[in-house]
Amino acid sequence: MVMRRYYRESSGQGQAVFQAFEKSGEVLNEQGKFTGWE
Repeated sequence: MVMRRYYRESSGQGQAVFQAFEKSGEVLNEQGKFTGWE
């Protein structure tokens, strides 16, 4: 099963945030960087 990650690279740390949430499997919408799983 493939999951699609949604995130906004608004601070230049988008990739790092993306990796962190991919590992934890958590969703954080607070800073608008990671919007969730599909």
